[in-house]
Amino acid sequence: MTTQIISILCEGLHDVAFLNRIFKAIGFKSNDGCKIGDYPQPFNDFIQQEATKNNVEGINIAQLRENLLPVHTLKGENIHIFLYSMGGDSNNIRQRMLKKLKSFIPKQGEIRTLPQGTELSVLYLLDADEIGVQKRIGEVQKELKAIFPDEDFEFTDNATFQTIADIKIGIFIFHELGKREGKLEDILIPLMKKNNEKIFEDANTFLKDNFDENRLFKLRLSQQNGEIVEKRSASKKKKHKYDFKKSLIGTVGQLQKSGGSNTVCISDCDYLTKEKIHTDELCKEIIDFIERFVA
Repeated sequence: MTTQIISILCEGLHDVAFLNRIFKAIGFKSNDGCKIGDYPQPFNDFIQQEATKNNVEGINIAQLRENLLPVHTLKGENIHIFLYSMGGDSNNIRQRMLKKLKSFIPKQGEIRTLPQGTELSVLYLLDADEIGVQKRIGEVQKELKAIFPDEDFEFTDNATFQTIADIKIGIFIFHELGKREGKLEDILIPLMKKNNEKIFEDANTFLKDNFDENRLFKLRLSQQNGEIVEKRSASKKKKHKYDFKKSLIGTVGQLQKSGGSNTVCISDCDYLTKEKIHTDELCKEIIDFIERFVA
């Protein structure tokens, strides 16, 4: 029986939390409790190496966060899912991941380290944002060409996949229903709001009534003439980033998960249900793509 190892490259932890629920809704089970040594080769060694990198004392915290460790793992029969948060839409960490996976594929004349019957796959799940689905696909195409310069391939449509150098690679770009732009929150909020309209309306009113852009500028402490002085920064570079939709999710989530981050709200709150996931048009599009990809 073929063993499939699928690495899913998401922009952030919110995407990972949402995809984790999607996979569970279609029958996959959490495999987070699996011992590292019991994951299939070569990922057991790969994860162990990332978790115990040499010279930890010589790197900073920001570099440590760039370790290629999955946030969640799931399993369904002979399919192993590894969900990664890439820390935004920067391609640097994704390219490192692709290079590592490429290194597992033996070149002609090399000793095979990838077990027979093991297939490696990669799924890109990114936001369209304001640039749109097609431009985001073009960016991924360019990114892949940098890793596989000698391969002949072209991605032109969303929710498609093909095999490149013996690695199956697929792309799904999140977008708002009926549009070619948007992001994960444009899928999440209508889904979470259904049957919870009053909660969302009240949270919407609260945020709009109390938002003050001046408070996005950080309060900073400094020492002046031997005294500790607190002053609000005037630098736009140090200004807090405000995202109304993310704030809305976080606000409604506090009714169930006090103190929980948006990631926890998406993972655990009952605003998302199995029935909603299976009946929502965009979720069905995502599920159809995933089921075609793993088939």
